[in-house]
Amino acid sequence: MHPMNTGSLESSVRHMLSSAGIPAGADLKVIRIPGGGNNRAFKVLAEGKPFFLKAYFQHPDDPRDRLGAEYAFCSFAWNHGIQVVPRPHYADRVNGMALYEYIQGRRMLPAEVDGQAVENALRFFQDINVHRHTVEARALPDASEACFSVEEHLACVERRLTRLLGIKVHDEITRSASDLISLRLAPLWRAVADRVREHARRSPKSVTAPLATSARRLSPSDFGFHNVIVEQNGALRYIDFEYAGWDDPAKTVCDFFCQVAVPVPRKYLPLFAAGVTAGLPEPDACRERIRLLMPVYEIKWCCIVLNDFLPADAVRRRFAGGGEPAARREKQLAAAGEMLARLEQSQMESGE
Repeated sequence: MHPMNTGSLESSVRHMLSSAGIPAGADLKVIRIPGGGNNRAFKVLAEGKPFFLKAYFQHPDDPRDRLGAEYAFCSFAWNHGIQVVPRPHYADRVNGMALYEYIQGRRMLPAEVDGQAVENALRFFQDINVHRHTVEARALPDASEACFSVEEHLACVERRLTRLLGIKVHDEITRSASDLISLRLAPLWRAVADRVREHARRSPKSVTAPLATSARRLSPSDFGFHNVIVEQNGALRYIDFEYAGWDDPAKTVCDFFCQVAVPVPRKYLPLFAAGVTAGLPEPDACRERIRLLMPVYEIKWCCIVLNDFLPADAVRRRFAGGGEPAARREKQLAAAGEMLARLEQSQMESGE
């Protein structure tokens, strides 16, 4: 999407409101919400009532249909009575924008992640998948980077690492990032991938074979408490479904525990894994796949933290207005270094 001027944006918003049957009023206001990481966000006030407007990033090097995935997932949830996601009002495919319910609240704090919160997230996942056999569910896309075999999981991380190994060095910070990726991250990844393949060779076929359709589940994707708004009454509302769709439930679990912004203590892994795998054709095989893939996803999330050094991701951050680029790169590089140190220590302690 190309940046709109204020007049054309207001005109588009009026059209969206009208199409959704919402009176815009003479005093319509469109207010930019700063700090987004991927897209542009606005608060729309129509006759004093708030709505959330999202303008989605589009780039030739990032072909994801962010708008399509998110709007379809939210619509699917609301159509089946699952109202812990923002209510979708209207999607403007031409301009790459969508209008949603504006959720009043605040971001969740790491200290608030407890067993009750994990059970809440699990219930959301289960409620979505109660309706997985419907015609509407079958029309939903595969999740972004969906993986349906162990080799696909490994290939996904390999692609991410390959992109990072190709970053251009043009100053001190990119030199530091390049060194960290080539001298620490890449060797660690090779060791992890080799070990996973070795363990996979010794695992039952049910663990490593491509997943049957019956073993796949609908995933919010990028699922975790970093994508939660806490309402004033304490209710949790789930947001950001740009990557949502059909996926390996093992990936859902691994991502949930590997996302870094609002960490989930590993002591809740048995509870969450048991809930996600309940009802699967072979739940034991999925739990073994979770165990096998967890270090793979720890590496993947280290790669994600370093995305700011990739050209397309830098463009996306600028589009979203996600902060001063140099300062953010410094912060992300430091975070990746800390993650790698923990992973390296874990590998040493495991004796592998």
